[in-house]
Amino acid sequence: MESARFVTTLPALVLFLAACASSPRPAAAPAPAAAQPEAQPAAPAPAQPAAAQPAAPPSLLGDWELQISTAEGNAYSSMLRIGVRGDTYGGFMNPLLPDEQSYIVRSAAVEGQRVTIVMDTDAGLARITGVMRAGNRIEGSYNSRAVVGRLTAQRR
Repeated sequence: MESARFVTTLPALVLFLAACASSPRPAAAPAPAAAQPEAQPAAPAPAQPAAAQPAAPPSLLGDWELQISTAEGNAYSSMLRIGVRGDTYGGFMNPLLPDEQSYIVRSAAVEGQRVTIVMDTDAGLARITGVMRAGNRIEGSYNSRAVVGRLTAQRR
């Protein structure tokens, strides 16, 4: 009877050994290193003062009161409204001359303190070029077919 028992346990023993041979073995733990002094934690870095944030570029958004003076002594006043249109500026300017339609802002850009605004008018393109000054002011020039002069603009 002993031999029958051995015969029935032999296949179970073979399956057990086969299972153990195909199982992944756990990774061996690294050998302990020779006695080395423990590393000191790094000293915390000295606190850095907060870096000054760069000034935001000037914005053209808003309503601007324009004063244009020509070499002939003529003076013109108008209002320019600039808003956001997609990823650029858009807007309009009240006409300088009677019987004109509002001028449509085609493009407006600020590069550093330099300002350039291009508008469509009944007589063609008009261009404002200038410099952004403190106090929300633009100083520069206005050029169109009908009017050429010095420009000052103040944000309302």
